[in-house]
Amino acid sequence: MSSLLIDDETFARCHILNEVAVDDIQDSNIVGVDKLSNAYLAKCRGSFNLKWDHPHHPTNIKAYEECTTVPGTIPYYWRPKVNEALPPETQNVVIRQPSYVSILPLLISARHYKVDIQKYDIISERNSFRKITMNNEDYVISVQKFGNTVFLRRHDERPDTMNDVGHRFEQLCKPGYNINAFYYQLIEGNVDNLRTLMSGETDAILENEHPIELKCSEYDDIYWKYLDQHWLQTFLNKSWTIIKTWLNPTVQKKVHFIHSADELSEFIDPSVLPKRLNGNQPDFKYIPPTIEDEAMYNAFRADTIGKTIAEAAHRDAVRHYLGVTIQWVNGDESRAILSERRKARKQLRNAFEQVSPYISARTHYHRVGFINEPIFNIAYDRLQSKTESLGLTYS
Repeated sequence: MSSLLIDDETFARCHILNEVAVDDIQDSNIVGVDKLSNAYLAKCRGSFNLKWDHPHHPTNIKAYEECTTVPGTIPYYWRPKVNEALPPETQNVVIRQPSYVSILPLLISARHYKVDIQKYDIISERNSFRKITMNNEDYVISVQKFGNTVFLRRHDERPDTMNDVGHRFEQLCKPGYNINAFYYQLIEGNVDNLRTLMSGETDAILENEHPIELKCSEYDDIYWKYLDQHWLQTFLNKSWTIIKTWLNPTVQKKVHFIHSADELSEFIDPSVLPKRLNGNQPDFKYIPPTIEDEAMYNAFRADTIGKTIAEAAHRDAVRHYLGVTIQWVNGDESRAILSERRKARKQLRNAFEQVSPYISARTHYHRVGFINEPIFNIAYDRLQSKTESLGLTYS
């Protein structure tokens, strides 16, 4: 990796992110979207076209200005007919991508739309950021810092064959887009406490200006093999719709595209939908933790001795209940065992109640009264009395 020095203050704003799984895929490699998806707040700031044949020198400003068109011509999506054939192959349509990807088109577009690049922490074309986030392949990323802004640019020489199934499927879905240029959107977002500005290639746009991804392959396993990559790619690009031709037939029957909330009732009973989706259930309104909730949480986390005692009592209760239950399972149904098992069950329940405030916290459903667990208040009052007698406070 080639880079300029980045000061400690910049790195202090970065956090090590946790690995998360996508849907039901246990082998997900996506890193960093846990707890961030709702905060990403993607916003399109503009668009541009980049000619297929663009300069190989990443800092050739004049050449990139000549092959970058702002605003971009939009590739509107057209729904193919059932069993419609892909467009025929054409001869020698191979685009060799530059060895050093340039972010000049992004900067040229930002200048056109009067986007102040200095207010962003990270500026990158999408795939550089995706490679870092996925972290499941070898890659080289150039890092440069100007002021408080870090610029990312990948080194990635590769041919792009326009005759493959994927590109021909894209042509099928946007027949009115006849220019030899890629379409990019300028996407503003938030990754934790960092503001980002990315340029992302967008396959097509619906009439309501909604971006979509078009994926097609002749291989059956592409859905499972590349799900992480496609999910993150569309997430970063604000494309919440993926048109796929490689879904398993069983899964295809479960996927329905709708254009408004009115169509939901065709597939989901309104009795389980919220009012905002024309259903009968009340809309969810999250109630954040109260001052008392925060004080309670801090007090229990600070009481390490109490937690140790509660956990030890819970372990003992578990062992005792399992021991008595094993005797009962093995055929001992004497009155003594049945009585002891009832006592053990009660002991285990009480022990779990005592440990609960130390390993969990009151939630939204406690605050609206849906869940009633008096043990939180009982244990907190007991803990407060203890700390007050010792002259201690928790903050």
